[in-house]
Amino acid sequence: MKTKIQILALIATLFAFGVCRAQVTDDIDGRLYLLCKTWGYVKYFNQNKCFRVWDQRLAPTINEVLAATNNIEFNTAILKFLNEAGNNAPVTDPPAMPDTNLLVSTEWIHDTRFSPEVRSFLETFTSNISPERSSCLVRYNNGTSPRAYGYIDFSLDTIDVTVNYSMASHRLMTFFYYWNVINYYFPYRSLMDESWDSVLKKFIPQFRKSMTDIEFEKMFLKLVSYLNDSHGVTSSPLLVSSFWHGSWKPKIAFERIENQCVVKKVDDIESVLPGDILLAVNGRTVRELEDSVGTFISASNKAVFYREVYTNMIRGDQDTEMELTLANRQSETYTVIVSRVMDPTLWYRWKLEAEIPGPYATTSCGYGYVNMGNLKPEDVPAMYEALKTAPAIIFDLRYSAIGALGSLVPYFFGAPFISAVYYVPALYVSLAGQIYYYMAGWYNKRTDQANFGSYTNPNPYSGNIYILVNQDTQSHAEYTCQVLSYHPNAKVIGMQTAGADGNVTALYLPKGMKTYFTSLGWYYADGYQQQRNGVKIDSVVSPSIAGIREGKDEILQAALKCISGISQNESQSFSVTVFPNPVTSGSAMTSISLKQSGKLQFTVSDIQGKIVKGWTGYYQAGQFTERIDLTDAAPGIYFLKITSERNTLIRKILVE
Repeated sequence: MKTKIQILALIATLFAFGVCRAQVTDDIDGRLYLLCKTWGYVKYFNQNKCFRVWDQRLAPTINEVLAATNNIEFNTAILKFLNEAGNNAPVTDPPAMPDTNLLVSTEWIHDTRFSPEVRSFLETFTSNISPERSSCLVRYNNGTSPRAYGYIDFSLDTIDVTVNYSMASHRLMTFFYYWNVINYYFPYRSLMDESWDSVLKKFIPQFRKSMTDIEFEKMFLKLVSYLNDSHGVTSSPLLVSSFWHGSWKPKIAFERIENQCVVKKVDDIESVLPGDILLAVNGRTVRELEDSVGTFISASNKAVFYREVYTNMIRGDQDTEMELTLANRQSETYTVIVSRVMDPTLWYRWKLEAEIPGPYATTSCGYGYVNMGNLKPEDVPAMYEALKTAPAIIFDLRYSAIGALGSLVPYFFGAPFISAVYYVPALYVSLAGQIYYYMAGWYNKRTDQANFGSYTNPNPYSGNIYILVNQDTQSHAEYTCQVLSYHPNAKVIGMQTAGADGNVTALYLPKGMKTYFTSLGWYYADGYQQQRNGVKIDSVVSPSIAGIREGKDEILQAALKCISGISQNESQSFSVTVFPNPVTSGSAMTSISLKQSGKLQFTVSDIQGKIVKGWTGYYQAGQFTERIDLTDAAPGIYFLKITSERNTLIRKILVE
């Protein structure tokens, strides 16, 4: 147990960090700024928080502050609220606080706009902060509340007032509630492009302005965008119907490639091809849409920013039409009318459909391919049995991941290990047989060593692992990559991922509005920051417009180049060279050096393992050539497999 003096010294030291002290001008926005900070601080750190209806006291206090014509009236309103909330009682030997990586400044309580009485109250309040024996606002999610989503349960910490957004007090009340939740429970405040304190000052005058419900919710979308968090999605029935005008999309998907909005995938739309460049939607240029739609997007990085802009700019009501202006591969401009025929769930599944179907496959060259977007935990034993002798396995995380990681780990690692360090809100702790509930902003440091249970595997997979990632690799998929990348023979290939791992928590707001944010601080074992940066990548590979037009999967091809030349029991009995490669003329030649006369079997297979050509012949020892007719082969990757009585050689062929 620490003495009271030690605790006070610790708190004073911790609160010295964070937002720099700044005076607020003596005006209405400055007073509202101080009210927001005061309300959230007293709410979350009050010893009697369980016995106060905090939101119902906030709206009247906002009105009193709005009506204040000078600092005397402002402080009268603040002191009235503080006295109703009650001060913290003196504390004797409270339990020690846990370590934290989210230090919240209280320098603002010394602001001279506060009266001496208010400052004295807040200083006494701060000196007597302590953990409690009850939890009534913010709890761990134990699965019992239908309104709890994610690691933290905010179902008891909600706005219970029937709001009317034509009233400034209700707009500001909702804003202040959200701002304080993020201030105390978002572990990445320090990573925002703009400080959260500055955001508070920026948006107070915006939310003071008269506005309709839809104008309020649009302003709230802009507020959430300042999180710079790819988990920061906000939705409501009103936003869907009156702002986005629906959620349906045409059967087309775009991606940011070479600084252009490029058709990545398209079905059932005549004349539009992958690789065509989008110029405008309903007469508005892509640049205009990036600027306008982008203000409502919360994204950890630019890769996700464009992903979300290009998704949202084509949404609308079911079966409505839109005009797309595009440029084809001849740089000719054309327009096409498309219908929104896919609901959001089906569209997302269609967008992430892999060219190689199913959860896993064994290709003709002997390597394994695993689509983590299709691999379920129950598939893992059969998958490993099929691929355990493969010299290499590709784990494709570009199509998300659906929870198979825990089943995978014991097959690929010999014993539990640490791949991640993460920070969990320290909402309670057990000390000397007592449960103590802590306050907002305190975090416990943990590792993931025990995340997958106890196991021992003397013979884990020893081949090479290639992990494919892109901007659609997000959250659990990023963690899956992080864990698998600790395999000694692992290599991560692709482009920047979404940069949003660490669980996602929901907040329920008035009028059906729901918003999300990342609630755990997640890092690699060496301290590398995954949030906003994305996963560590060993070989950065991005698609090209030319590659999209030619039907190439350049990220997958980069992995295949790592594996090219794989052979089974290769010796010096014969050798083979393929030329030209890539094949552009419809046929390839093989130069074979055979040491001993005998039978050779030739097969050509596509990337899915389907044999497209095969023959067998008897050949004399020596040097000779064999022609491979690929006239009917579609552009793509193929594997030539040549088998003698003693050996098998495999060579990759690229048909353009």
